[in-house]
Amino acid sequence: MDNQNISFDEIFNKVRENEFVDSLEEDVIVAEQKYIDGIAIRATVPEIRVDAVIVFFCCQGSVLFTVDYKTYNLTAGMGIVLISRNVVGEIQRSDNYIGYALIISKQFMISLVDEIPSLMAKATKTGLAGNDIQFEADEMKIITTNIERIRRQLKTTDNVFREYIVKNEVSNFFMELVYFMLKKGTDENSAGKTNQTDAVIRKFLQLLLQNFKKQHEVIFYAQELCMTHGNLTRIITHASGKSPLKWIHDALLAEAKTLLRKPDVSTQQIAEELHFSDQSSFSKFFKKHTKMTPTEFRRKRY
Repeated sequence: MDNQNISFDEIFNKVRENEFVDSLEEDVIVAEQKYIDGIAIRATVPEIRVDAVIVFFCCQGSVLFTVDYKTYNLTAGMGIVLISRNVVGEIQRSDNYIGYALIISKQFMISLVDEIPSLMAKATKTGLAGNDIQFEADEMKIITTNIERIRRQLKTTDNVFREYIVKNEVSNFFMELVYFMLKKGTDENSAGKTNQTDAVIRKFLQLLLQNFKKQHEVIFYAQELCMTHGNLTRIITHASGKSPLKWIHDALLAEAKTLLRKPDVSTQQIAEELHFSDQSSFSKFFKKHTKMTPTEFRRKRY
């Protein structure tokens, strides 16, 4: 079967139709990705912002994708947690890839025990959400066992208490996961693995995600990090291969393309959303970096 370009939302809909996927309506989906035909993506797909909590685990082979404009390559024993603020782009996987995807709606997450949303918020503040994590073999065994427990309960469609049992199992899963994530953060900090350069990059990317729509100049991020424009440019360029300005432009372009795929959003509204001085300035910026006008991009897309 030829590989196909599909958005993450289309994957979300497609996996629900697959016989190897178990779900609780649109709230909880567990997919064992060894068997999902047509989901193996090896081409660039449009950047989209995740509208659910999604957890990927790689048990064998590898899967590569971009999260918040940074490339990650998950290999056996690694996982990543994506939340609603993450932007997901290119997705590729190896022929021998085996893994799990657990997709939880935001409404379902909120309905879990009070501790879960606060634990996820804590993991997010530590910078662990949206970053790949290497788990120990015993941790992966616990994680996959918990996922299989969720799958078993999802299959019991005749059980009148199914939703409550699934909530309990999902809560247990996230408590174990966040515990492992926070433990990783503590271990890395105590071992001194997070050096100054890594800290600068992490803080820059966090600032970028929070401010790129309004702040288009490198000097803003440098001042927020108490650095000079030159020092920030040197550190980010050396570590990532892209200058801070290129990171800013890539973020703006990704958001612009996402908005241009919405036919009910005008170019003028997009220019305002991304804080360009006017529609003409936005159009010139877009054409400079994509070699096509926003209108041409829309025609090509549709």
